[in-house]
Amino acid sequence: MAIPPLGPIGPERPALRIVRGQGPFVYDADGRAWMDLTSGLMVNVLGHRHPAVERAVARQVRQHAHVMVYGVWPAEIQVRWARRLKTLLPEGLTAIYPTNSGTEAIEGALKTAFVKTGRRTFVAFEGAYHGETQGALALIGSPAYRTAFRWTEASVLHLPWDDPTALEAIDERVAAVVVEPVQGEGGIRTAGARFWQTLQRRCRDVGALLILDEVQTGMGRCGSWWACQRLQVRPDILVLGKALGGGFPLGAFVLRAGLAQALLATGLIPHLSTFGGHPVSCAASLAVIRVIRRQRLIQRVQRLEARWRRVFQGWCRAYPTVLAGARGLGLMWGLVFHRPEQAEAFLQAAQARGYLMDRPLFEARVVRFAPPYILTPAQVQRVQGDLEAILKELAVRQ
Repeated sequence: MAIPPLGPIGPERPALRIVRGQGPFVYDADGRAWMDLTSGLMVNVLGHRHPAVERAVARQVRQHAHVMVYGVWPAEIQVRWARRLKTLLPEGLTAIYPTNSGTEAIEGALKTAFVKTGRRTFVAFEGAYHGETQGALALIGSPAYRTAFRWTEASVLHLPWDDPTALEAIDERVAAVVVEPVQGEGGIRTAGARFWQTLQRRCRDVGALLILDEVQTGMGRCGSWWACQRLQVRPDILVLGKALGGGFPLGAFVLRAGLAQALLATGLIPHLSTFGGHPVSCAASLAVIRVIRRQRLIQRVQRLEARWRRVFQGWCRAYPTVLAGARGLGLMWGLVFHRPEQAEAFLQAAQARGYLMDRPLFEARVVRFAPPYILTPAQVQRVQGDLEAILKELAVRQ
């Protein structure tokens, strides 16, 4: 349910009034602890109140917060952040435009593609999610969302996911293809190597830009800094957000060489964002990057992926009347149930045991599993045991 005066945004659920967070846990007003197995929707990869992030934020607040619109008087912390981020980016991506969010970064990427190519058609995929402003909303793979908040429907062509033959529809009218390495709200759906190879070749052949939306998959979530590195996909534009800010609002769109010059050639200021690249958010982001590197957390994500893959595959064999499958990369997984009511029962039982989980927007049969990177071995074991106990209970009811 909505908490007045906050507006409702979805189906009614018991409202949790969170008063503090620590590590992987949040605490409600009654003092009960909840382990967040969504990482605040892929944001809090280090959990809550990580001491390195707290120190960096406090230090930056003592120096200054907002100074000026990004690009007019660059703050020293913004420059340091951009230089550090560039060292992590795929080869060829050189110009970083900071934003407040991933959705705003999508808008910047679309604008860049239009300016560079002069074309007005974009390609997205069924099940896609790229935000909910008017431009980004037109890319959503849900017809219901597009109809409710209609933009220029004819400007976006939605193709089937993971269908290499459908990519022939990408032609010389297309400014850019916008795609997630793993579809988050579409149900944690991955695509095969042939899809990615064909997509890159097709974009090159027709002169369309390839925009990779790594808002959910970036910052180590899929077992590499950016999922495109693991998939061997070379984007023209990379879109970042969520975990990039370490719990603070921060996004970015990053351009390959030549695209920034196309924006500047318009004679206009190519991208303005009052709070984009906010100094406090940049400080938090730098702290998160340092912790991930020093503690080798991406390697930890890789090890945990192997463990959870074995666990999920075992659950699918042990509880075939409940689970239809499991899919994902790194620490971004979807448990696929046979029926939506089974997924809902699993969520309710998990919450009763003190776990916060959710379902992707467009797939009611899937429960999302995206924990922070910092769970201890004991916590991982506890999660595994509790979630399997829930599956056993559901299997008995069948």
